[in-house]
Amino acid sequence: MDVHQARRSIENKQQWIVMPFRWIIGAILFSHLAIAAESENRNNLVLVTPSPPTNLDARWATEVYSTALHKLGYSLEIRRCEPMLCTLLANRGEVDGELLRAAMYQSFVPELIKLTEPGLSLTWSAYSMDKQLGLQSWQDIRDSGLRVIHLSGVPYVEKKLSGGVVGTELTRVRHWRLGLDKLKRGEADIFVESEGVINSFLESPEYDGIYRTGVIEMMPLYLYLNKKHRHLATKLSLVLAEMEAEGQTDKIRQTIVSAMGED
Repeated sequence: MDVHQARRSIENKQQWIVMPFRWIIGAILFSHLAIAAESENRNNLVLVTPSPPTNLDARWATEVYSTALHKLGYSLEIRRCEPMLCTLLANRGEVDGELLRAAMYQSFVPELIKLTEPGLSLTWSAYSMDKQLGLQSWQDIRDSGLRVIHLSGVPYVEKKLSGGVVGTELTRVRHWRLGLDKLKRGEADIFVESEGVINSFLESPEYDGIYRTGVIEMMPLYLYLNKKHRHLATKLSLVLAEMEAEGQTDKIRQTIVSAMGED
């Protein structure tokens, strides 16, 4: 074998060695691109919230939005983080939006769009064994001089009830039933809580004699989406309006409340 034949033989062997690696690399790249394309086509929406998974409103909103998005061909993923980080991520477009925010929040997030239809409306009411109290505001409760109980872990309510007159006693409870039980035993005068939660418990005979003595505040809560989802925001608002008109949102809430009451 001369020099030229030897060189040609070596080159042929190198090609046979390199060729399988080219096929492997090509297969890996094709697989990666296919997975990326599949991921992009999944229409998975990522929303953030500081609310814990045990929070009633967060669970309700998650189920409502998941149902509404499913009608539009989207899936929903919820991630939890600190409130300021939630705002930062959503404003930057690193996630798709925020789950539950009040209407006034819009001025703080120029890169987000508030849905025109609220996902839920939270009504704070006062409950008592004395149906003649007639409380109509947070100020009425703060100045009542009565024994007031509320659910722990709700900063908004704590802030609204703070700074009352001397004689108004504030007590926290860890569960709605504990608050209602205190009213029945005469250990408290007023229980301030979400109407959507308490009304379901008042259907039970064990809480006969407890009345709603006033609506304190109604607060719609909205979903905020990054501006890149402007068209989706319009469609989603229409779906939410239909669900509300058909009673689906109320049915979802009652199902969750019933399940939590059995825990």
